[in-house]
Amino acid sequence: MADDEQDLEPYQIQWDGEDNPKNWINPKRDGKARATFPNGDSYHGAYKQGIREGQGRYTYAAGGWYDGDWVGGKKHGQGTWRFPDGSVYTGEFVEGRRHGQGTYTYTNGDRYCGSWVRDVRHGPGCYTYAKDGTSFSGEWVEGSCVDGKWSFFDGKMFQANVVNGKVIEYQQA
Repeated sequence: MADDEQDLEPYQIQWDGEDNPKNWINPKRDGKARATFPNGDSYHGAYKQGIREGQGRYTYAAGGWYDGDWVGGKKHGQGTWRFPDGSVYTGEFVEGRRHGQGTYTYTNGDRYCGSWVRDVRHGPGCYTYAKDGTSFSGEWVEGSCVDGKWSFFDGKMFQANVVNGKVIEYQQA
């Protein structure tokens, strides 16, 4: 089973207050439970009519996890998603996607903090390079920066002229 509640194959689930897990296919039940799916993924959290709803933690067998709000079986609301490569997103989700305000920290320590639309950086945001503290604050459109200001590690500000996601010139602001 994937984390989107689509598959209907039997999986092990143990409801809080019960002694042993049982095999289920889409149990129409409310409460908290621990579930283990055939692919090795697991979930511990709230269910409503057998669908993840409320707070819960989904752990992927391939690595990574999501801990946060669920609505209708999808990530929805506030949460933290750790990816198999070790990168982490903390922020808002809508229908299983990063959407709204959030912070993504890359494995090298770089960080993007800002607006997301359907899993893509879009709107105002700031990208900070871990290596030297240099940052870019500006407007992002469909994953690319289109306008903004650089701040170098010494605190100097520069206005960037960005075309097609690349800085073509900058001048001290």
